[in-house]
Amino acid sequence: MKNSTRVLFVLIFFSFVLSAHCQSVIKSGVKPDARLYEAFGKLYIDNLLKTDPAKVSFYNYYLENSYYTAPLNLPKPVTGTNIHTVTLKSDNSKFFEGQVFDKKTFNPLNYDFKVDQSNFTTYIWQEAGIAIIFHPMNHIQADYKNFIDSKK
Repeated sequence: MKNSTRVLFVLIFFSFVLSAHCQSVIKSGVKPDARLYEAFGKLYIDNLLKTDPAKVSFYNYYLENSYYTAPLNLPKPVTGTNIHTVTLKSDNSKFFEGQVFDKKTFNPLNYDFKVDQSNFTTYIWQEAGIAIIFHPMNHIQADYKNFIDSKK
């Protein structure tokens, strides 16, 4: 009898926690991109959803709009930093190892890309045949503000 009471208590507790989590997501209207969980972990993102959903919204925007790509085979050579010199944020002894670019899975938040406040930053990715050009942070922030204002 005691075990079934404990199980019931645990189920009620977890359903309450899940319900509270769902309510916070519904209230904020923000659904985190799966890459946020990859970069920051579930606990951190779930906490942000409750305490600062605007930050989750910004991170979502950042993943899709912080950079653009350009082919390396342009008439004028593209210059920049070799992407394989960029380290993981979680372990600065490990370097970028990607071989193929996929916009849906590329996660700039996993790496220590140096995004300048007011200048574009270019990384050369030879294997993918592209340059990844990060917008200046002040540009990203201003565009995000315009994006939010346009949704009001």
